[in-house]
Parts: sequence; structure tokens; C-alpha cells
Amino acid sequence: MYADAAAALRAAVEDEDVRVVIITGSGDSFCAGNDLKDFLENPPTTPDAPVFQFMQSFARCPKPVSAAVNGIAVGIGTTMLQYCDLVYAAVTGQGARIGTDIAGRNFRCRARLESWDY
Repeated sequence: MYADAAAALRAAVEDEDVRVVIITGSGDSFCAGNDLKDFLENPPTTPDAPVFQFMQSFARCPKPVSAAVNGIAVGIGTTMLQYCDLVYAAVTGQGARIGTDIAGRNFRCRARLESWDY
């Protein structure tokens, strides 16, 4: 998954017709994050690990990157938002729920966004 996502981002950078990259999820989730058990048992140990290549592709992207967050964004889903130039968060339905889970301890930083009337 990480290698495919990094390759897609690199392809967008190389395509002159692409002016902005938009990342979104499908259904009611933006990103459910890593399988923490697998991640802890098989941690990435070299700079060429797919997860690091994925994050490097964000950090090095010369084009604007936007995220449209619908529903849950956990773990790596939260981490990648800091590399985006603009983040849109859903305010309809359950709204955007952004958080982390530190080694199964359910540490959550939740953002509940309300619409503003202008």
C-alpha cells in the first residue's frame, strides 16, 4: 500500500497536467492507520522502507497537496495531514475524527469541527 501510494504521488509530480494533489478516503473513513501489532513486530528499519518512502514523497512534493478528511483519520492518517498544504475536514454526518493510537493505549486527539455561519 505505501509503495503504491508513494508511486502515485511521484507520478502526479511528474505529470505536467496535474496542478494539485488531493488525498481522500472512501466511505466513512479517511485512513484507519497501520496494523500496530504488525508494525511493532516488523518495524521499518531502513530509509528505503515503504512507509518512509511514502512520507518522503509528501515532504518532497513540489505541488500543493490537499486532504479531504471524511470520518476517521487515525495513526498514519493523522501523520500525513501535517505534510498537506490544506486540509478540509467534514462537518456533516459524524464529521472528521482525527486521532492517534499510541501502542494500543487509545490515546486520542480528537477534533470535532462545527460549521460556522457567516
